[in-house]
Amino acid sequence: MRRAIVIGRARGVWEEVAALREMAEFDATVVIGKVAIICPGEITHWVSFHASVLPKWAGERRANGYPDAASYWTSRYKGKPLAPEVESLPLGRVACDGGSSGLIGVVVALEKIGADRVALAGIPMDNERGHVDEAKDWNEAQHYRSTWNVMLPRLLGKVRSMSGWTMNLLGGSPPTREWLMGEGGGSCSVG
Repeated sequence: MRRAIVIGRARGVWEEVAALREMAEFDATVVIGKVAIICPGEITHWVSFHASVLPKWAGERRANGYPDAASYWTSRYKGKPLAPEVESLPLGRVACDGGSSGLIGVVVALEKIGADRVALAGIPMDNERGHVDEAKDWNEAQHYRSTWNVMLPRLLGKVRSMSGWTMNLLGGSPPTREWLMGEGGGSCSVG
């Protein structure tokens, strides 16, 4: 059973990460966007739609005393690269036609890591949760939801979220220790 934690930018993310890490150990840590600048510890996969700024953010992460990520990812949108190549970083790409950087992180966890269980922290896709590093709401959250709905058959049974709209979409309950370990019910996959 391979487990991945995907860490987003919504306010309350660190409490959600702490709760998940009390439940289980994770084989991979996927961190979304610029929250990786302030995310302590090892990052196995750093993901962003905005790949062109990853080198700048990586420098800021280093300046904070944190190690480099093991890999960097962005998407191909409708078959085309969304961002130019980044010479200073090895950049992988996955097919993901929207859904925000958080959904790209889920695709990386499922397809590149081969995770059987993916737990989302700080990815509620709710406007009012905003970003941990900004005081304002994230007014774009609802614009990305349609792609999550399209991808839902690939996510059910394998992905759960700690909170918000994504928690409701993915079955209505947050990850539990039993689910993360593959014990008991809730282990079937749709699609």
